[in-house]
Amino acid sequence: MSGSETEIIKPEARPKGDREPAVFVATEDAWELALYRHEPPPGTKPKAVVLCQHAVFTNAASFDFPRGRGLASYLALKGFVVYRLDFRGHGFSRHRSGARPDFTYDDVGFKDIPAAVEFLRASHGGLPFFIIGHSLGGNTTTMLLSQRPDFPIDGLIALGVNVWMPSFEPDAKRRRQKRWAMTAMNWLTRFLGYFPAKRLGMGSENLPKGFMRQWCVWPDQDRWLSADRRVDYREDMNRIKMPILALAGADDWICPPESTRAFFGQTGGPVEYAMISRETHGCRRAGHMDLLVGRSMEKAWDEIARWLEVRLGRPI
Repeated sequence: MSGSETEIIKPEARPKGDREPAVFVATEDAWELALYRHEPPPGTKPKAVVLCQHAVFTNAASFDFPRGRGLASYLALKGFVVYRLDFRGHGFSRHRSGARPDFTYDDVGFKDIPAAVEFLRASHGGLPFFIIGHSLGGNTTTMLLSQRPDFPIDGLIALGVNVWMPSFEPDAKRRRQKRWAMTAMNWLTRFLGYFPAKRLGMGSENLPKGFMRQWCVWPDQDRWLSADRRVDYREDMNRIKMPILALAGADDWICPPESTRAFFGQTGGPVEYAMISRETHGCRRAGHMDLLVGRSMEKAWDEIARWLEVRLGRPI
């Protein structure tokens, strides 16, 4: 199946909790990535395409939870055509062979994202195109943009995004905790041959050794290294000139606001920052996953919609 072809998922085969039709988009290495579409209200001309990319250990369902009340549905009601993407090894994405081959962090950034964007660009003509990346979905997009600064999107919205490296973590206690956590994850992966996130209650998706091996080296080396260790992506982040909106939760231990600023401060374009908190946004909590869950984040989601409208040159 080529990148321009799609296959409709049969209703009985859709991921649990998903009612929307989905298509599979093929990557160059035979992964078939699931995309779930949210349409604007009937009769509404779409303003832009928004591609939502999930965090590690989770999947595309996180962008519409509870179903019909998540960020993807919210933005669709605002007039955007929204897609949620399952990266390889996550959700309902699958390999054509029927197996689950090993893959790396780089594969997600340099194979999955381009395949999805190319397909959606072709499907929606000249509509403006934005990516919303949560955690993994944001740092893999940043990785891609550091090497391809002319990649054809019009802006990035980053939710809880940084990279676990000492130079991006100003708090000494968190630096130690994150390094210990990654060391433990690395050893467990070596022992089992994969990382058992589901068994540990850390999420819905396990991850292969290639992905974990690349990820776990960054805290030790304090370098954002490619899988072959030839490229340090941080050195090229200043090549990124496109506009970025970076949101971080005040209660997010994984990606606190100061780490978000340290990370995106390396880029060479305009970055707007927003710290989400109970006091400023009326949410019950502003942790890593809270940025996506329920209507308590409506004020934060309003900021996203307003930023998109400004980028489109529309009045607020």
